[in-house]
Amino acid sequence: MTTIHKILPCLSIALLLAAPHSVTAAPADTPPPLHAAVFDFTEGSDGLKGQGKSIANLLNALLSTKDGIFLVERAELDKILSEQELGLGGAVTAAGAVKVGQLTGAQLIITGRVFSAGKNYFAVAKVISAETSRVFGASATYTDPAEIGDAADELAGKIATLIEKKGDSLRSKAESFEQLVARLKESLMAPLPTVH
Repeated sequence: MTTIHKILPCLSIALLLAAPHSVTAAPADTPPPLHAAVFDFTEGSDGLKGQGKSIANLLNALLSTKDGIFLVERAELDKILSEQELGLGGAVTAAGAVKVGQLTGAQLIITGRVFSAGKNYFAVAKVISAETSRVFGASATYTDPAEIGDAADELAGKIATLIEKKGDSLRSKAESFEQLVARLKESLMAPLPTVH
């Protein structure tokens, strides 16, 4: 067997492995998708029993179709959180979101509350960054508990738009090596405080 016959299969495999990366690569200005976990919403009254879980399940399904968002699988989320003795309740704080993010790889925690006021029902979502602790909100109003699907659809659209528009403030700012060196040099060159 000649040398070319030995090299050709290796070269072919290398080209096949490299091809998908170059063909499917996103434009440089497109930020990578954010990983999100949807928690059950809390319920404000007995008349809404089960609506918190329903809207979370609907949001999970609806957001899974949106560009720029990857969702943490709910079964995996349940497993990780139960092992750490954390629940999927809607009362997640920014500090709790950081811990959940570290455990699950989620950059965003989506949670919220459903409640009634007067003759209207409200679904209010909090989008919490596990990286920056920034919190943004979105809401939907509905007049009948049976309309929870419509409210979830409206809320999913608002959340997707919010993530698209506020993505930079939901992501941690990565410091380049050059920026790190410049910052360290600057801090080393600063005058030392005088002690008397």
